[in-house]
Amino acid sequence: GRPVKDVVVSDGYDVTKTDEDGIYQLASEKKHKYVFISIPSGYTVKLSGSQPVFFQYLVNSPSVKERVDFTLYEDTDQTKHTMVVMGDIHLASRNNDLNQFQNFVNDLNTYMSSNPSVKFYGLTLGDLAWDQYWIPNGYDLTNYMKDIAKVNAPVFNTIGNHDHEQAAAGDFNTVAVYKRTVCPTYYSFNIGKVHYVVLDDIECTNSGAGDRSYNTKIVDEQIEWLRKDLQFVSSETPVVLAMHSPVYNESGVNRLANSDKVIEVLSGRKVHIMTGHTHIMYNVDNLSESDTGHYEHNSGAVCATWWWSGYEVPGIHISTDGTPGGYRVFDVEGTEFEWVYKGTGKDESYQ
Repeated sequence: GRPVKDVVVSDGYDVTKTDEDGIYQLASEKKHKYVFISIPSGYTVKLSGSQPVFFQYLVNSPSVKERVDFTLYEDTDQTKHTMVVMGDIHLASRNNDLNQFQNFVNDLNTYMSSNPSVKFYGLTLGDLAWDQYWIPNGYDLTNYMKDIAKVNAPVFNTIGNHDHEQAAAGDFNTVAVYKRTVCPTYYSFNIGKVHYVVLDDIECTNSGAGDRSYNTKIVDEQIEWLRKDLQFVSSETPVVLAMHSPVYNESGVNRLANSDKVIEVLSGRKVHIMTGHTHIMYNVDNLSESDTGHYEHNSGAVCATWWWSGYEVPGIHISTDGTPGGYRVFDVEGTEFEWVYKGTGKDESYQ
């Protein structure tokens, strides 16, 4: 019942903020058919399962005005919080993955409940399901949303290459199912003193069914949206950037096709980049570089080797580099970060 000012609102192209009466306006072409807010620090939104509902779908043509309201709920101090980062989950109803995933959920929920004073959030890094098996195995993103809801915390999702509908053609069409089922493919939110940004760095170049080609690239419209989004964020505010494919490879060499554009937009900011895709774990530390100031955490995989190792040898759940399937735990206090990797079924001290 009380208006909230300075809430950032976007349609994926234009970015604005609410005035002192909580009012915003966008002259939107409604290309993505939704509008979303960047959840402001000190607030939460309602959940659908575990998915924060920070977006709403548009139903009319661009020529028809629509009023879309959002409700925010005041939250207690978020300055100290923990973000659980979950690399490739890859659920497909194969390799006994659903039972193995339940072991992961049990482990994560137990870990969180054993730290009752901590404010927990979840962040996935793409390849949530597996488009190749949506139809033959009867397991798609709708099923994933039901299963990830078993996690007892809000979970912000990221799209991966296997979350694109490769039966469709082109970069825009392949994300239609994801946007309709999960959430926007790129967006931002704030928790405490940290600004989180989620991007889609998979550019599908496929021509339709049977063609699974793509580039690891952040398309220009997202680069421009990111530039606009960050105009509302102080340069002193640390940024966490989440996307599926890494910016660098294990030796620190650029892997993302247009990594230079991304780094340029983020220049002058303290940035932690969270990525998956590789199913292994490594770090690239450029925080001390005056012209970059970022640190990439390639964060392993919940599914390890696509759930194969635990299927072949129950109890042995490892990635190809020997990292156990699991998740990264980022403890945030103010603008400072500490992190540790926790293997599923392993103690935090097991490294």
